[in-house]
Amino acid sequence: MTWRRNADVCQSWRFEKAHHLVEGINSRMDGLQAAILSAKLPHILKWTEARIEKAAMYKKYLADVSEIKLPAVRPDTVHSWHLFVIRTTHRDALMSFLKEQNIETAIHYPTALPNLPAYAYLGKLPQISLLPQHCRTRYFPCHYTRN
Repeated sequence: MTWRRNADVCQSWRFEKAHHLVEGINSRMDGLQAAILSAKLPHILKWTEARIEKAAMYKKYLADVSEIKLPAVRPDTVHSWHLFVIRTTHRDALMSFLKEQNIETAIHYPTALPNLPAYAYLGKLPQISLLPQHCRTRYFPCHYTRN
């Protein structure tokens, strides 16, 4: 790597969120984080079950909403529902409505990864062009909360 590329890598966190100019590695776990995760590990099954229940509720109550496309789960698998991602052509209106209802949502990947400058060397990927340009991804909270 040249000194300029090294400087770019060192400064990459200063670029706007989700706009990656260079490829990187997400490996930020240190000893303290490992200790915290070790303390959380005994609760992982309970938290995962709570996310599965929340996702089932979303699927039940959103099934008849034609303006959104719900996530699918492959047969004979169990999804842990780290995120509950939907697609809609009414992103901004939905976002405003949900905010008024105090429901947290976010755009997880505003730009498809292959369309970022960091991955320009891959060229155009035909799978990405299959997605309609007007389709936007949203996600609903699936994290565990204590009642």
